[in-house]
Amino acid sequence: MPRVVFYSDCPVYGGADRLVGYLLQDPELAAFEPVLVHRSNRDFDLGLAEAVPGARAVALRFPDRVDAVEQLAAAGVSGGRLAAAKALWRLADLVLFPYLVLRLFVEFRDLRANVVHVNNGGYPGALGCRAAVVAARLARARTVLAVHNQTRPFSFPRDLLEWPVDRLVSACADRLVTATERASESLGTRLKGRRLVVRDGVPAASAARQRAEVRRELGLSESEVVWVMTALFEERKGHAVLVKAAKSVPARFVFGGDGLERSKIEAAFGKHGLFLGYRADSRDIIAAGDAFVLPSIHSEDMPLAILDAMALGKPVVSTRLAGIPEEVEDGVTGLLAEPGDAKGLADALTRLTGDTALRARMGEAGRRRFAERFDITTMAHAYAALYRELAEKS
Repeated sequence: MPRVVFYSDCPVYGGADRLVGYLLQDPELAAFEPVLVHRSNRDFDLGLAEAVPGARAVALRFPDRVDAVEQLAAAGVSGGRLAAAKALWRLADLVLFPYLVLRLFVEFRDLRANVVHVNNGGYPGALGCRAAVVAARLARARTVLAVHNQTRPFSFPRDLLEWPVDRLVSACADRLVTATERASESLGTRLKGRRLVVRDGVPAASAARQRAEVRRELGLSESEVVWVMTALFEERKGHAVLVKAAKSVPARFVFGGDGLERSKIEAAFGKHGLFLGYRADSRDIIAAGDAFVLPSIHSEDMPLAILDAMALGKPVVSTRLAGIPEEVEDGVTGLLAEPGDAKGLADALTRLTGDTALRARMGEAGRRRFAERFDITTMAHAYAALYRELAEKS
């Protein structure tokens, strides 16, 4: 049986990495002897250890440049100075890229990989993910590049230095996989090659603890209508839009997750918000709520948190962005607003907050839609078939 090696390069153990965690543990993929190679950093390592105890993984240390520009922006650096910093990092990529290719080539060769599944949050995304595609081809492995977000359009002259890397990735990737048709079309604007859509999936497991127990722990009464949002505190997730929308909604809002924007959002939200930070029991938190909200405004595709909420029978309020309308059937399993539309979001939140029967109907419809389309076994079966197909050609 061929060996499948996964590669991930992310500063945190986020949604795209959860998918790899599920595949590492799926019984159908056990015969492939899967191994995860990843960039080592504290937050990712801790998240992986909690999500996949005992996973066979190889942690690599690379020069740490992932968060530098975001940290400069958070520190107040803007305008020309921030643009200059971004330009310097792109120049640094020219030096770093060959080093990453060589380092990863050695790992893939030593692991005797037949198929390398590169797990990228978006495109272009992490430099290490693009290097992994090239390194896998040098190691004579077949390569799957899975992209779990929309592709950033090519812009001249900003992306001039990335053009040769795009050409290399196009030449070395055997399949370009996305979770939605829209993301596939977006990826096709920068990369050429055979594209495949595999819908994301999550386990259908229920919450580990009872709703009443979790509510008591969080200080929430049974009479309160509680909205839950679990997401990284990043601008693209729309927390700032929710701050405006929630002012007129008679409900409590519970937030799971951390990130650079958390302190600002927490200060703006006031007494109606409960901020929990990162929680490994996020499904228990969602199950304890009455409904789920994710007001994403850009750089999204098929958020796994929405699938978690659907699996738990919760109605969802979100936005008409990327692949979200493929998850949430507007008016049936939840309500959708336009990205950035605080009034539209407030109207949707208010409607569901005041209608217990509607929440129950939409939540049950969402549970059925999840079972039909987004269960983890469907995704795992599709990837197993792809690995077998590619391995036969290696």
